[in-house]
Amino acid sequence: MTHAAPWIDISLPIDGASIAWTGIAPPRLTHEAAIADGASVNVGRLSACLHTATHADAPCHIRTGALTIEAMPIDAYIGPARLVRHAGDGAVTRASLAAGGVGADGPARLLIASEQPFDGRRFPDRVPSIDPDAARWLVAIGVRLVGVDVPSIDPLRSKALAAHHALLGGGVVVLENLLLLGLPEGEYDLVALPLRIVGGDASPVRAVVRRRA
Repeated sequence: MTHAAPWIDISLPIDGASIAWTGIAPPRLTHEAAIADGASVNVGRLSACLHTATHADAPCHIRTGALTIEAMPIDAYIGPARLVRHAGDGAVTRASLAAGGVGADGPARLLIASEQPFDGRRFPDRVPSIDPDAARWLVAIGVRLVGVDVPSIDPLRSKALAAHHALLGGGVVVLENLLLLGLPEGEYDLVALPLRIVGGDASPVRAVVRRRA
């Protein structure tokens, strides 16, 4: 009898030390009611940027009037995925992806692990962004989801956000700030559903993977 591989949590925690972006206030968990104060239940309230920790971007993040997060196709966030590793701190290019086995046959969902992943607390000065040509190529070969372990698929100071426009504009869903440290390259099952936040430009996700046989 064979047993399924265990699920692995690849999402960053959300707490008072989490940083969504430089200059944005950290999350704040407060209490609407507390048993310690005589209430019958504990009731919490979370105030946080929608891009805190592991999250999914919606097209309206970079284009007014585009799809909001509750309108995104949920099946794109569930299914087989391939994890590849990107060496160095340069941009993720079409050539580097092809060297990692990404090609005309997919995968449908691509997770890119860098050598300098974001830990959710110390915001980086730069990240290995996705080259816009590589982003357009991923759209062309039918990739449905791209996930990275850094705060942005574009350079952190970019205003053009070319990779975001290419992927989100091409119908590819985007996950950022995944926790991929220590995971080997290969094939996985992925579940990373965004919350149904009406009008949201993003949503935190609880992302999990398991190795495929």
